[in-house]
Amino acid sequence: MPVTPTISTDRAGVGNTGQRPDTTSSITYKHGNVNDYFSTSSFALPALGTFGNTGLNTVRLPGLNSTQFSVAKKATFYVISEHAVTTTFQAQFFNLFNHSSFNGVGTTYGAVTFGKITSALEPRNIAFRLIFSF
Repeated sequence: MPVTPTISTDRAGVGNTGQRPDTTSSITYKHGNVNDYFSTSSFALPALGTFGNTGLNTVRLPGLNSTQFSVAKKATFYVISEHAVTTTFQAQFFNLFNHSSFNGVGTTYGAVTFGKITSALEPRNIAFRLIFSF
């Protein structure tokens, strides 16, 4: 997913925030580094009275690597003559291989979190279900 770096002050003097910084060099990524995910030195504050030259969606968030898996077994038993009892056992695995899936990156220039990964998706989850039908 692409995101846009912003600045929290009104550098252009137009009365609103959410403006963009200047891009001074190409952005490099350090995958696996949560404290310095992209090169923050590639950005600078624009001069007073001007807008920054950074385009929309110039920073890419880390990719998602998650495998879901489900397995089920159904069995039918006859307890009393023609009355059938059906059981179904299901096992569901979310993020089966427990890969780190980061999804939040600080994009406000000058903030403490700028260039840092700030959140992650859920770790591996396993759900078991047993269903009786009669």
